Amino acid sequence: MNRNKESFNCETCQWGRHCDERNPAPIEQWIVKRAGKIVVESTTCLLPMVSNRSVQFLNLFNHYKNHHLLISGGIAEQPNVYLTAMQIINGQLNESTRQ
Repeated sequence: MNRNKESFNCETCQWGRHCDERNPAPIEQWIVKRAGKIVVESTTCLLPMVSNRSVQFLNLFNHYKNHHLLISGGIAEQPNVYLTAMQIINGQLNESTRQ
């Protein structure tokens, strides 16, 4: 399920290597927690699984929370994909704070 392997830059990685299925880290380096519980432990880098489009939406989320929308106008003027992404991000953040 790794995406964007070709654009992943191992030279800037704090571990100094590309940890994928063929070259896993010797120990579980990446841990994802939700509400204090471990949901993923991995010896392969999780960063390449995040698409460029997802990173763009994540970067826009704080603007959305501060009532700065992508396109001038109201909520009805926003692209559906943008609103859906903001709802998903907001829902995940709310879920992690509830648990």
